[in-house]
Amino acid sequence: MPACRHLFPIFAAAFFQADGFGSHERFSSEKITALVEKKIKKKIKKKIINSS
Repeated sequence: MPACRHLFPIFAAAFFQADGFGSHERFSSEKITALVEKKIKKKIKKKIINSS
């Protein structure tokens, strides 16, 4: 998954801008990355729990 880590900020930035978060919101790419990683980890955990 190391390759995905480099894409997180790009995807997150696009996601938040599409959601109406402009630069005036002052989201750091690190904060966005953390939020996206949390959401993805939750989804992965749910999939693991459901499959077991």
